[in-house]
This record gives sequence, C-alpha cells and structure tokens, in this order.
Amino acid sequence: MRYYNEEVRKSDGIHSRLNGQIVIAEEDILPYSIGKGNLDLKIWSIRSKEAIKIGETVEITGYDSGVLWVKKIKNISEYTFLSSNGSKKI
Repeated sequence: MRYYNEEVRKSDGIHSRLNGQIVIAEEDILPYSIGKGNLDLKIWSIRSKEAIKIGETVEITGYDSGVLWVKKIKNISEYTFLSSNGSKKI
C-alpha cells in the first residue's frame, strides 16, 4: 500500500510505532527527495515537502513504502523524550 498524502492509516502497526517520533537528518535533503535520517540508532529513508539540513530534528508524519514522511519541528522544547530507563528528559 502507498500513502501519498503523508498520512498513516490508523489500522497499520507502523502508525502507532512511528508516527510522531523524532528523527535526526543524516544529510541535506531537497524537497520531495529521499534522504537518510537516524531514528533510535537505525538509519531510515526520509522525505519531506521542505528542505532539511543535516543534523536537523524532524517529526515523522507518515509512511510510504519504506520511506518515512517527516516535517520540520518548529519548537523542539515542546517535545518530551524518554531515556532508555523510561524517565522523561528534554
């Protein structure tokens, strides 16, 4: 199945696991081009409607045939992260 509108269907397991997760860009990425991003020490293919710079933090908004759709995060301080032991950190 392909999700061209950047939305992940609620019935897909990938939605609950990845949607809203934070990814770090591993390279500069042009709009609609596929690049690399790091999620939990694993490299994923990522794509966005906007240009992304290496090291930029982005949020997963969808999934399309093995490629994660992402968007830029406007204010990273609004996000809460969990450390490996489950405690919250920012």
